[in-house]
Amino acid sequence: MTIAALAINLMLWLVVAGLALFAASRGRILLNTGAREGAIEFIRLLPRIGIGVVGSALSPKCCRRP
Repeated sequence: MTIAALAINLMLWLVVAGLALFAASRGRILLNTGAREGAIEFIRLLPRIGIGVVGSALSPKCCRRP
């Protein structure tokens, strides 16, 4: 992992931690609901990401002209 990728990863996790602390300070119910909804949205998004990755890898092979 490069230093730039590590720095971006660290910044994103700091944002996640900050938002979680903010939600926890507003109430435990908000934190639980936010975490649950976020997990559900992530799981719903995974198939779309997979289709996009597979589609972007296959489309150049299918559309090649001899």
